[in-house]
Amino acid sequence: MYGIQVRAVAVTPTSMHGGRGYRFSRSLTRSSTNLARGSALRSAPPLLGADSRLLLRRHTGILTRRPHPLSAGGRLRRYPDYATLQSHPLHPLRRVRVRRAGVPSGLAALPVCHLRHQHRSGDRRRDRVHARTRSRQPGRRRPVKGPHPAGAANIRRDRDRHRRVRVLLPGPVPHRRRRDASTVHGRHRLRHVFARARTHPAHGCDPAVARRVQSATVQERRHVRRRAVLHQHPRIGAGLLRDGPVDAARAGAKRLGRARRSPQRQRRDRRPALAPHGGDDVSGARPLIIAGAAGFIALSYEILWYRSFSFVTGSMANVFGLLLGFYLLGIAGGSIWARRICSRSAATDTGDQLTRIGRIILLANIVSFLVIPLEAWLATTSIGWWSASLLVMLGAGLMGATLPLLAHFAIPPDDRSGARLSHLYLANIIGSALGSLATGFLLLDLVTIEVCGQILLGLGALLGMLLSKRLILAPIVTAALILLAPWLHVELWERLMFKDEWEAGAPFEHVIENRHGVICVTGDGTVYGGGMYDGKINVDLTTDRNGIVRPWSLLGADREYRRVLVVGLSMGSWAQVITHFPGLEKLTVVEINGGYLDLIPAFPEVASLLDDDRVEIVVDDGRRWLNRHPDVRFDAIVQNTTYHWRAHMTNLLSREYLELCRSRLTDDGVMLFNTTWSEDAMLTAMTVFPHGMRVSNNMMVSNAPLSFSKERWRQRLLEVRLYGRPMFDLSKPAHQEAMDALMTLADSVNAPPDRSSFEFRKDLLPRVKAMGAGLITDDNMRCEWN
Repeated sequence: MYGIQVRAVAVTPTSMHGGRGYRFSRSLTRSSTNLARGSALRSAPPLLGADSRLLLRRHTGILTRRPHPLSAGGRLRRYPDYATLQSHPLHPLRRVRVRRAGVPSGLAALPVCHLRHQHRSGDRRRDRVHARTRSRQPGRRRPVKGPHPAGAANIRRDRDRHRRVRVLLPGPVPHRRRRDASTVHGRHRLRHVFARARTHPAHGCDPAVARRVQSATVQERRHVRRRAVLHQHPRIGAGLLRDGPVDAARAGAKRLGRARRSPQRQRRDRRPALAPHGGDDVSGARPLIIAGAAGFIALSYEILWYRSFSFVTGSMANVFGLLLGFYLLGIAGGSIWARRICSRSAATDTGDQLTRIGRIILLANIVSFLVIPLEAWLATTSIGWWSASLLVMLGAGLMGATLPLLAHFAIPPDDRSGARLSHLYLANIIGSALGSLATGFLLLDLVTIEVCGQILLGLGALLGMLLSKRLILAPIVTAALILLAPWLHVELWERLMFKDEWEAGAPFEHVIENRHGVICVTGDGTVYGGGMYDGKINVDLTTDRNGIVRPWSLLGADREYRRVLVVGLSMGSWAQVITHFPGLEKLTVVEINGGYLDLIPAFPEVASLLDDDRVEIVVDDGRRWLNRHPDVRFDAIVQNTTYHWRAHMTNLLSREYLELCRSRLTDDGVMLFNTTWSEDAMLTAMTVFPHGMRVSNNMMVSNAPLSFSKERWRQRLLEVRLYGRPMFDLSKPAHQEAMDALMTLADSVNAPPDRSSFEFRKDLLPRVKAMGAGLITDDNMRCEWN
C-alpha cells in the first residue's frame, strides 16, 4: 500500500503569478497518520473531538474518484472506522515535509533539482529554500553520509543507469510496483526513486562563485535532504495519478501538475528562474559560423533595400536615415520578441530551440527577399512604395531575433560566458562587415539585384538547415522562390521609376547595374541615373531637346579653350559638344560610374567620343581626382550636376569644392556648372568667384572679368561641324529659326530675368540674397535638406 506522513506543513493547490502553484499552511496537528493497506492499521491518528471530514482532508488532501463506501457524490460521507480502512484503502497523493515555514509559493512550481538552500540578499534574503542553483562539476562521485553502503552504491555514476534522484520522503514509497533500496541516516529516511534523466540547467546567476562546467550540459544527481525538501508529487506519483483510483482535492489537479512541470511564469520585475542552455548541441565554432552568416545575410539585405529605396525616391538625402530607422526598429522588436522566447523556453531540448532559430532565419530570408518585389508593386498602386518599409521592419525583426536566441542557447552560463558572448558578437560584427563589403562592392558589381536576392535566399536556407535537419521544407520553399524570381522582378526598375504612371509592356531599352548605381535608358534616348532624369542624348542645337545650349554658350565668352575638364560624363552629350570647340587640345573627363562607358557605343551621336585621341576618360570621384592632381590647370571646368536635393550633392556644390575648382583654373579660366535652380548654389558660386553670369539654370563664373558677345557666339557656332557637316545651314528655314532663337537668348542679358534667360552677376546677386539664399558648405548641407 501507500504510506503517508504529514508534519508541520500541508500543501494544497492554489494560483500563483497568473499560473498555478502550491500554498503552504499549518496543519492542525503535529502527530502522524499512517494509512495501511492489506492487514492492519499500524497507528490511528488522534481524531477525537474534531470534525472527521475536515481533518481527513487536511491530512490527506484527496477525494475518491471511483464509487466508494466512504464517499457520497465525490465527497467524504463519514470518517472511516478501523475495519473500513482495512477493506477500502485510500490512495493519497504524495506529501512532502518542509523543515521550516516561509517557503515562497513561487518555488512550488519548480522541480526539486532547481532548488537550493542558501542565505540570499535583497528581496529573497529571507528565503531558506530558493531557486538559482549553482552549476556542478560533472562526473564526480558524491559520498553519502551514513553507515549503510547501499546508498553510496546507488549514487555512483557507473552503477546508476536510471539517473536516480534522492528525495526526502517520510516512509516507504512504491514506484513502478516495487520498493527501492533505502538507507537510513540519522532520523531521516532517504529514498532513491526513479526520475527521468533531464538536462540540468545551470543558471550562472552568481558567476563569482560558480564552478566551471567542463561540459556544457550535465545529467546531474542531486542530493536533496534537509537543505531542500520541497518536491512536487507529479514527479514521483505520476503513476499513481494515472493508474490509481485517486482524484486530487481540487478540480484540474492534473492540469496543475502539467503546468508545474512547464517553465515557470515570472513577474516582469523578476528575472526568470530558469536559464536554459544546451551547449552539447551548439558548441565549438558552429555558433560562431551561424552568428557570422546571420550578420552577413542581414547587412546584405540592407544594402539591397537601400538601393531599391534610393532608386524609387530619386536618391533623396533622407532615405538612408528613414531606412536605417525602420531597420533598427525591426531589430529592437526582434530582440524583445527573442527575450520572451528565452524566458518561456524549456532547457532540456536544445534541438527544438535550434529548429526554432532555423525557422526564424528561413522566414526572415523569405520576407527579406520579397521586400523589393513588393515595393515595386506597391509603387504602382495608390498605397505607395513607403508601405514596404513595414516589411523591412518585419524582416529586420526576424533577423534581429537570431543573435539573442543563439547567444541564449549556445553559451553555457559558467565563468567564461562573458568571453564566449564577446566571441559570438565579434563573429556577428565580422559577418555584418563582410556582408556590406562583399554585397556592396562585389556582388552588385557582378550580378543584378535579382540574382543577389536569390543568392542570399539560398544562403539563408543553408543556414537554417545547418541549425536543424528537421527543416525539410526549407530547400523546397527556397527553390520555389528562386524559380519565381524572374516573374517577381519583371519590369522592376520601370515600376520603381514611373510609379503610378507605369505602363506594362514598355521596358527600358538598356539597364546597367553595378556597385555605383542603376542606369536606365529608354528607346528615345532618355537617360535615368539612380532613379532621376539624367538628360537625353543630343548634341545638335537645331534640335535642342535637352538644353544643350548651356555648354555651347561657352563659345560666347571671350575665352580660348585648349585644356578642359568635364566632371560627370553621363551619356557623353556635353563632352561631345566640347570636342567640337575650336582649338581644343586635351579633354579630361572624370566619371564616377563606369557603367556609362558600356552604353555610349550603342548611340552613334556620342560613340565617337571614345575614339577621340584628345579625350581622356577617368573613372573616379571628381572631387577626389582634383585633390590628387594639385598641379593641373584648366581653361574651363564643365559640370552638368544632377539635382541639388539628391544625397551627397553637397560634395559638388559646397563653397570648399568651388574653391578647389577655382584653384585648378588658369587666371582667366571659366567654370560652368548646373545649379538646378538652387538659389543657394547660385549664391555660393557668386561668393567664391568675383565674376560670373547665369545661363538658364547654370552658373558661368570666372576669376577674371567675364563678357558675353552675341556676334562672337554666332560666328563660332557657324564654324562648328557635326558629323562632317556644318551644324547650322542657314539656307534651311529650321536652322535659321534656331539661330534666331539663340540670338534672342543672348540679348536677354539686358531684359528682365526669365528662367531661360541670361543674367549677369551684378543683377543676380541682390535678387538671390533677397530670396533668402544661404551658403552651401561641407558642414551646411542646405541644398540637400532645405
